[in-house]
Order: sequence, then structure tokens, then C-alpha cells
Amino acid sequence: MSPNTGPWFRSTSLPGMNLHIYPTKQFKTVTLVLMMQQALTEEAVTPTAMLAQVLKRGSARYPTIQAMKRYLDNLYGASFQVDVDKRGERQVLQFYLDLPHAKYLSGEKDLLEKGVAFLADVLLHPLVDEQGGFAPRYVEAGKDSLRRQIQGIIDDKIRYAQERCIEEMCQNEPFRLLPYGRLEDLETVESKPLFQHYRRVLEQSPIDLFVVGQVQEQDVVSAVQRHFTFQTRQVKPLSPAGGDPIHVDEVRSVVEELDVTQGKLNLGLRTGGLTLASPEYPALMVYNGLLGGFAHSKLFRNVREKASLAYYASSRLDSLKGILMIQTGIEVSNYQRTLDIVKEQLEMMRQGNFSQLEIEQTKSLLVHHLREVHDRAGLLVDYAFRGLVAGVRQTPDELIQRILSVTREEIQQVAERIELDTVYFLRNRQQEEGAV
Repeated sequence: MSPNTGPWFRSTSLPGMNLHIYPTKQFKTVTLVLMMQQALTEEAVTPTAMLAQVLKRGSARYPTIQAMKRYLDNLYGASFQVDVDKRGERQVLQFYLDLPHAKYLSGEKDLLEKGVAFLADVLLHPLVDEQGGFAPRYVEAGKDSLRRQIQGIIDDKIRYAQERCIEEMCQNEPFRLLPYGRLEDLETVESKPLFQHYRRVLEQSPIDLFVVGQVQEQDVVSAVQRHFTFQTRQVKPLSPAGGDPIHVDEVRSVVEELDVTQGKLNLGLRTGGLTLASPEYPALMVYNGLLGGFAHSKLFRNVREKASLAYYASSRLDSLKGILMIQTGIEVSNYQRTLDIVKEQLEMMRQGNFSQLEIEQTKSLLVHHLREVHDRAGLLVDYAFRGLVAGVRQTPDELIQRILSVTREEIQQVAERIELDTVYFLRNRQQEEGAV
């Protein structure tokens, strides 16, 4: 435990939901983020993604985007968004509202109350037509928006390669799914069944509301209790967000050809079941930083700078799923040489071939990033929610202390658990000498 952990979220269980309040004078706004999570499944991923699209377009009280905008303008330019994301093997609906604090506005005292009422109205009182379904025009608009979002990933080849590597690596796991749904399922979504899906999600999904800002805890609790009234709630317990740990029996290699000018070599690795919930997680963070998290990392220095093989080379960790992804952008003809050097870096990590200076540099940068969590309300909420999903209540300052105490031996023990699962290569359609 850190001797100076500072304030943190105060959690309260209310009928139908959990409330997490972070009182602070640091921000001139009050941020409210409501999270609804459910299991990531092939059957539900597309209709749940559609809910984000439909709910943000209108409610019973504010039936159009224009009506919503007018009301938000009356709240001194409050910003509002509904989105969908993936946290491990869970799909999360996110409702985001940012309000200016009333103390900075003359004569305004009930902005928090109005903001909570607006958020509750959007979630609990959607716009429904006479046939008992969502407004068809909003359903069609939502389909078009999701279709563009999914198709847009193909145009971003770096993102496309990342997602395709995950899809190949996790082909028998829910994590393979995009949180935005599946293109082939969009046309099957209809207004009335979508509303029935909304009712199931509202009844069964865990709901967590995070509030960050200069607020009085009792004022928030009272406002939430007044406006968030649920008819029936039978929350379904969720499986661990990481899924079952998977041992790699054989490395898979996948080559895909598209019209690209630059090759994308991505590697998917398993962490041996290590996640944010594991005692070894701080050592895993340092491992990832040494391997490819920063500019002094092995991938950056040896693949990009020394060998001049890559336009970019890095690694990133999914702390809830327990996988580590390596991504590089290369000339197609440099595929095998790049792959060999990347594998060399993994072996060097297993052998403990990294200096004390590299360890200290990595820890320093990790500490810097964790301290930045306190600078933005959104980062505070994301950090706290990830901990909630993992079942870990730990402040950034407490995690910093654990990182600073990580030893060389602990990093090497983590390295020995890392297993290469999938090698994915996106290349051009034209064969080149020396390429795959």
C-alpha cells in the first residue's frame, strides 16, 4: 500500500445499480459515465452495438438529436455520447455526460440534478413507436453508422491487421468479436426485436455509474435514487473477463493478401493466464514496457533502429484478456528477417538479457503514465472500471508502489510464461522475391 494514496472512488450499492463517486476539486466539470456490461457473444454483439446507436438519437422526452442538443445547450454546453466497447470478453455500453460545475455559473444550482435526470431519461425511457419497437428511422440510421464504422477498419490497415490477428488467434473465443457487431448480422436487426433485446439488457446487465468532480456524495446519491428507478432487475452473473487460460500447442501462421504498399507483421502472444487480477501483473507491465512499450524497448531499438526493418515496432498488453500483441510495419520482402529478430527479442527477455538501466527507465515511464490518470476524469473512470471488471480495487498510487518493487527475477518469470500463439502477415497481392 502506498503511504499517500489520496482520494479514490467511494462505492455505494443502490437498488438496481452501483454508484462510484470520486469527489475532487481538480476539474471544473462534473463527469458522469454509466457502464452496462454483458458477456461478449456472437448472438448479442450486433444488437447491443445497435442499442448505442439508437439510444443516443432520441428518448421519449427528447425524441430527436436536435431536441437532445437543445436541452444540453441549456445545460451550458454539456457534452453527451453513447458508445460501445470491449473489456476482455465483455461488451460494454457506455453513456458519457460532461457538465460544467454550477459554482462557475452565476445563479445555477441544479445542474447535477438535471444531468442525472437526462442520463436516466435516455437509458430508462427510450423512444418507442406504436408497434412496440424503436423508431425505424433510428434503427436504419444506426445500421448505416455501424456499417461505416466496421468497414472503416479495413481502410485503416494498421487497425485492420491488429483486429485480424486477434480474430485468427482467438477464433474459438468471444474475444475475436468486434464490439461494433458483425456486418452480416446488421440487416437482420429489426425495431421490435431490438427493443426486446434492450429490455433484456436493462434487466440483466450489471450497471455502474461513475461520477467525478466537485460534488457532495449525498447530493449525488439522492439525485440518482430519484431518477434511476428500475421496474425489475435480475442481474446475471458474468464469467471472468479473461476467459479460460489457453495453452499454445502449435504456433499458427496466417498470410493475407490485400492491396497494400506496406506489410503488416503482427504477433499474438498468450500471457500464461496473467491478467490485471494476477499478483504478477506489475511485473507483466514492466515486461511489456521492456519488450515494446516505449522508445527504449527492444523491439523499437533492434527492429526499427538497428536493423532498419520496420516503420514502427511496438507491443501492447490487453490486461483483462491476458494477451500481448506485437505490431510492426515493414517492407514485404523483410518478412522473415523481421520475424526472426522479433523472436530473438522474446528469447532475450526469457534469458533476462536486459539491463538495470532499462528496467529503471521502464518503471519511470510506467509511473509517469499512471500519475497522468489523475489528470483527466475519463482516465480515472476507465482505470477504475477496468479494476472493477477484473475484481481488483487498487488506486494508481498503489499500483505504482507495486511496479517500483518489481525485481529482475519477477520479470524473467513472467517472460518464461509468454507463449507465441499466432503470426499474422498482411502483404500485397504481388509476390516478391524473399517474401512469404
